[in-house]
Amino acid sequence: MMMKKIKAFLPLILLLVLYGCDSPVPVVEPTHFTRVPTPVNLAAVSDTTETGKIKVTLTWSVNSTQNLRNFEVYRTTVTKTGRYFPLIPTTTTTTFVDSFQVTFSDTFHVYYYVTPTGEDRFIGRNSDTLYVPITK
Repeated sequence: MMMKKIKAFLPLILLLVLYGCDSPVPVVEPTHFTRVPTPVNLAAVSDTTETGKIKVTLTWSVNSTQNLRNFEVYRTTVTKTGRYFPLIPTTTTTTFVDSFQVTFSDTFHVYYYVTPTGEDRFIGRNSDTLYVPITK
């Protein structure tokens, strides 16, 4: 009796093995990453102001200004993986000047990255993180 049941299901098992599954479907990448241009070539120049503050001038580029509303610059002084804080105000150009007062004895570590926002309010990919060593 058991053999008859196995023989009855054998053709079904063969069909499943031969035609059972479709090809894998690729995962759809979120469209907001491709809707807004990504900032590239993030660079910095550090200096000291007349009042003794540290001044860091950031520059970057984008391959297109289509669907580009503004950029938000983020900074941390802890570690590269530490908590980043947005700098106010946002900017519509590819340059940002950051200045801050510090008291340190040797080297001060500052990390930046830039996030674009599109006209459609989608947020694009972050730029690479830039390390700026500030020495006294």
